[in-house]
Amino acid sequence: MTPIVCRLSRTAAIAGADRIIRAEASGQTVIVGADRRDGDLGVYFSGGGALDLRFAEAAGLAKLKAGRVKEIVLRGVRSEGLWLPWGDFAEALKAWSPAACDAAARELWGDGKPTARPDFEGPLELADELGRPLFGKYMPRVKRAARPPRGYKVSGVGDAWSWYLPISAEIGCGGGPYGSEQAAIDAAWSHARPKRAKDPAVADAFPELYSTEALFRDASHIPLGSTCIATYKIHGESFRLGLVAPDGGVEGLRGEGPCSERDGVWVGTRRMDFGPADELPALGSQLGYLHGLRDLWGARLRPGEVIYGEVAGWRTNGAPVMKVAPGSRVAGHAYGALVTFTYGCAQGGPAPDGGGYRPGDMWRPFVYRITDRGRELTRAEIVARCAELLMEPVPPAFFADGRPGVWVHKDVGETRDRARLLAEGERGDLPDPLDPRHPLEGVCVRWERSAPGVVEVGRAMKAKSYLFRALEGLLKDDGRLEREEAEALGLDPDADGEVQP
Repeated sequence: MTPIVCRLSRTAAIAGADRIIRAEASGQTVIVGADRRDGDLGVYFSGGGALDLRFAEAAGLAKLKAGRVKEIVLRGVRSEGLWLPWGDFAEALKAWSPAACDAAARELWGDGKPTARPDFEGPLELADELGRPLFGKYMPRVKRAARPPRGYKVSGVGDAWSWYLPISAEIGCGGGPYGSEQAAIDAAWSHARPKRAKDPAVADAFPELYSTEALFRDASHIPLGSTCIATYKIHGESFRLGLVAPDGGVEGLRGEGPCSERDGVWVGTRRMDFGPADELPALGSQLGYLHGLRDLWGARLRPGEVIYGEVAGWRTNGAPVMKVAPGSRVAGHAYGALVTFTYGCAQGGPAPDGGGYRPGDMWRPFVYRITDRGRELTRAEIVARCAELLMEPVPPAFFADGRPGVWVHKDVGETRDRARLLAEGERGDLPDPLDPRHPLEGVCVRWERSAPGVVEVGRAMKAKSYLFRALEGLLKDDGRLEREEAEALGLDPDADGEVQP
């Protein structure tokens, strides 16, 4: 997550509040002091991130727990992040790290004056002398039982600790000794869950999924005049499927025998690769669906083709593909106490047979991107190719009046508004058109524009709905505003008739 230098826009009064107003910063809604106006320059920190604690203290935000920036609801208005006026930000930056402040001033503004107004707007990545970032994604501490993984043992050896496997006579076979029992347990966990080594040549032929940009933050990167195409976002687990060779060639890729033994058919998740010679995870495991992807659709691929998509529904071991969200995190929604993202699939239903989706299938693959020997296919080409593969493309998004979610990008604010309407409607909550038992996660917007002899295809940008973010625990909307959260924002939750700055 990156701070964004931006100017306030669309400032508006809040009913019943005299000292705060609503505004937009980089397309996101924020609550600021009533003395702010359109065009005021500052820095926006999005909800879900965390400030460096020393910077938070220097900026007068020491009451933010762990430096965490949350989205909250105040006086019926959503504040999706924190906006600091430029003068306050620059003074706090100088106190936090003079060296980083001076370096940023020289590199970005050229005048060596960190308190001067910059001549640009956009992301601002800064770190202190030790490389600690000013702002990053909030990462809660992982709570794990103080015991080694199944099959591993931890034992004290003199003043130190070691882990071992009972079938091995070697104590501390993973290294050690360790200074504490917990350190030995952590080492055992790391050994029990090794990362798959990657061949750089394979990575070039079968690239990982890229991280999707945030539309509200990066809409300014869309070229003016290009066509924006919105599709519904699927809350599933990412997969890749390709018929490729590490050397980049395509001759001789199609061998004889079962699909899983054919030369060049690779399958994987976002980070994990499984080649033709690799044994896939067990059919009844978390990743059991990889068998179906490779065996059913691998034989249909063209040489040099890679398909990127999402698997939604239920895993072959009976668990939902995505975790169940506690409905109690949000008040007043219609999706029950436990929200499961099923997309028309059924727990214990039949596995896909490769002939197209059948209501009640166990899991359901959706395709959102296809490359053909490195060339990005357009949305129209993806839809046509999916019809040949008997796979589903991610569905197109529609506005409430039935208009398709396609438009020419003329203005950043207009594109953000359109994406927000498609993702959450007027109330922040839309049922998923594929399965009304759960809400819509949001939309992805991709741009295309014609160039001489080719159509240029941009990377997808995501816009998640308000209700989805609340259910996922990314923001708070249970009807209460904790005192410390309000005070951290400089607001008085007990004010009668007005909110004190």
